[in-house]
Amino acid sequence: PRTERWQVNHKIPLSSLPKWNGEGKTLIDYLTDLTLYSDLDEMMKSDIAQIVLTRFTYTAKDWFTTLPSEAQRVAMSSFNEFILCLWEHFMDVHWIDEHTIEYKEMCFWQTGHTKELPLQFIQCCLKYSCFLFSENDENDVGMVHHVLRVQPACWAIHLNTKSCNTVVELLHKLKVMNEGLITDWERSE
Repeated sequence: PRTERWQVNHKIPLSSLPKWNGEGKTLIDYLTDLTLYSDLDEMMKSDIAQIVLTRFTYTAKDWFTTLPSEAQRVAMSSFNEFILCLWEHFMDVHWIDEHTIEYKEMCFWQTGHTKELPLQFIQCCLKYSCFLFSENDENDVGMVHHVLRVQPACWAIHLNTKSCNTVVELLHKLKVMNEGLITDWERSE
């Protein structure tokens, strides 16, 4: 008798791809989620560019459906073209300025985030940093420098560019030191 083997199904249901409503405040999360799928392989990138537009709702859908056919074809031709198309329309100077201000004003345990861990706070900062500071592309040191500028001052003795020179080192140190960093922050307040 033949023994059945387990295998992973390499098909991803369309419903798994994120939806996007066209709101600027949700664009970073949308692109972060979408990139997780596109990074699986080159074929996935191509497929996503062709199908993800069906996951648009509200403002995003209205925008895309009013583009000329040629602009739609270009946006759907590759994942990079799709991202470029979104970038040019939605991530304009106003969006960048607004989110840069939001990023610079981030603080640990701000209103609505009083239960977050230091690791979660820094991960949020890292997510913003990827989109706002293009010089961070493929530059761990630059990313770490940007993120450490918004951390609470009381953490600087533990989290600095000497002790954490890469994003991986920073995340590991945060995981290990979560409770201690919270204690330091509570003492400083």
